[in-house]
Amino acid sequence: MFLRAKEANEWLDNRRIAIAIEILREEAADWYNLDLEKDS
Repeated sequence: MFLRAKEANEWLDNRRIAIAIEILREEAADWYNLDLEKDS
């Protein structure tokens, strides 16, 4: 799915890495917050 978005948006390889990092950062934050809510 990510590679399809890369192709569709014509991201360069170095930009692709930065975007992947940001997506993973957001996913980790969401997971952390859900885990906090579950423990409350």
